[in-house]
Amino acid sequence: MTPNRHGSAVIEFPNDLEIVLTREFDAPIQLVFDVFTKPEHVRKTIAPYGEEVKICSIDPRVGGNYHIVFVTDDGTECSFRGTYLEVEPPTRTVETWLFEGWPDAHAVESMDLHETDGVTKLTHRLAFRDKAGRDHMTRFDGLEANFDNVEDLLRSLLDPKGTVSELRVPLASGPRSAAEFSRTGSRRRRRARRAAPRRARGPGGRPGASAKQFAWFLASKRRFRLLAGRPARNRARGRSPRASRFRVNVNMALTVDRQLYELGYSAVTQDRCGT
Repeated sequence: MTPNRHGSAVIEFPNDLEIVLTREFDAPIQLVFDVFTKPEHVRKTIAPYGEEVKICSIDPRVGGNYHIVFVTDDGTECSFRGTYLEVEPPTRTVETWLFEGWPDAHAVESMDLHETDGVTKLTHRLAFRDKAGRDHMTRFDGLEANFDNVEDLLRSLLDPKGTVSELRVPLASGPRSAAEFSRTGSRRRRRARRAAPRRARGPGGRPGASAKQFAWFLASKRRFRLLAGRPARNRARGRSPRASRFRVNVNMALTVDRQLYELGYSAVTQDRCGT
């Protein structure tokens, strides 16, 4: 399991117009690049505190546009859009950045990635057009939370067997179906039967009373299953249901006799009849 780096982003202000955040992720550079540029990943990480993402459209190529909209708990829509100016997979992207809530805060956003010994370092830079736009950025907890979401998603992709409590990104796994529960129960019963001790055998190596009764039950169940439904099929074919049932009874009696003889016919009969 990779270490937890939540809240480890370093924020710097090189000048009055720029904000630089650096952060390390314990993941290969290509995967980090994909998580930041592919809509199926960005949709899971862009909302800092799990807000509903309504739009997540990303075209990561020079001249391509992106548009992301999520809704806060109080119903406020946060809409971000821009156009890619540079795309160099998997190390760098440069794009325009505009938050529609601040129409005068135009900026250029860049992302640079560098991998060393399996750790990818992100340098995220926002360069505003003027100081008025830069002055809007007074808090950075949303960006830090976004990076924490990226870390959680990377961990889940690299270690899919991690526990749910370790993942902040919700997984797309619904409840198991009835068939899956049935298969699980069947496997559990088979394991219990294998682990159970073998039944004791009676004199002469014959099964004990419980095993004999179970054998009689299986034979009777098979007999009933073969007889059920046979009269209806015979009527459809113009045959006598009663005569057919008699033939089936005779054939099944011979089969049952053969099975019970192998288990000890007289003992089973006595158990069944209570003598």
